[in-house]
Amino acid sequence: MDLSQMSREHRLEIRAGEPGPKIDPLLYGIFWEELDFAGDGGVYAELLTNWNFESDPEKPRYWSVIQTGDASGSMDLDDAVRLNDYQAHSLRVQVSATSKTGRFAVANEGYWGVPVAIGTCYDVSFYARTEIDSRMSIRVSLENEEGTEVFGSVDFEAVSGDWTRYEATITATSTDANGRLALTFGTTGVVW
Repeated sequence: MDLSQMSREHRLEIRAGEPGPKIDPLLYGIFWEELDFAGDGGVYAELLTNWNFESDPEKPRYWSVIQTGDASGSMDLDDAVRLNDYQAHSLRVQVSATSKTGRFAVANEGYWGVPVAIGTCYDVSFYARTEIDSRMSIRVSLENEEGTEVFGSVDFEAVSGDWTRYEATITATSTDANGRLALTFGTTGVVW
């Protein structure tokens, strides 16, 4: 490298008397580059991946459908029925059939499994709504990755109407490093 190129003159001009660029009032915090889930699932210690359905605008990544017995249904992202103006998507779950010998559920496997530890309390909170004049029962459970062992659950029997926040605490009865969170639906209908 020619040293004469390094001696260029640089100039910094500050116009303190002029307004700067308009900054969105919702933009705050500090920038950092997300590498290998160091923030999401690391420093920001949520146990669920894509809990807000914003990871992929086309499909609910990291969420899966569980259908056993005669139970059936589907899940999709919905851009029309949203919690608020800032949430771009909601998860629309259509429960077509329930079954005494099976279940319809949606599950999230977290970051390489949801780590469940015996005696630990897990706070569960979510917003949900149904179609007008419809009621939905939802069981939220921590279970092993096959869904054959439940480590704790809580039932919400009267999910209905407009967006409502539901919350409870689940205390784990066993330990499993590769658990998952499942929402099992006990009635037919549509819930977001």
